[in-house]
Amino acid sequence: MPIQLADQEATIYVFAECDGLEEKRNFTFAAAGSKEIPIIKDKPATLVSPSPKRMDSSAKTYEGLKIAKEKGIEFEQISLMVGSAPKVIHISLGEMKISAEFIETVLTHLQTVLSPEAPVVMTFKKAYTQTGHDLEQFVKQLGIEIGNGEVEQR
Repeated sequence: MPIQLADQEATIYVFAECDGLEEKRNFTFAAAGSKEIPIIKDKPATLVSPSPKRMDSSAKTYEGLKIAKEKGIEFEQISLMVGSAPKVIHISLGEMKISAEFIETVLTHLQTVLSPEAPVVMTFKKAYTQTGHDLEQFVKQLGIEIGNGEVEQR
């Protein structure tokens, strides 16, 4: 049975249990007609996107990693592409939390095989931030758009 939401901002508290495993999540929905994604500034926030968020240039990737290091942001379901055809390296990292420092180290090693000027593109499906404020700053500085339902906070 579908849940009916009023026109004002609403938070749904969900609890699921199966075979001894439990999960609790809160989903906050913006008021009707609002384009703003509700984020609680002082609570940890996770960006969870069904399609990868993209840092589509070397400058944007390294800027994103710099901000992520400063704010302790970790990523999951990452794709790194360094170089361009025919000299290209593509690396995928699955469902594991990876630090910005680790990603920078990988990129440094990959660029020794190609060149320091080789183009870099990074995508990710999840970003774990220590606060909602950190997530807001990260996406704002990089021009990453957040869709409805893409921010989880506990």
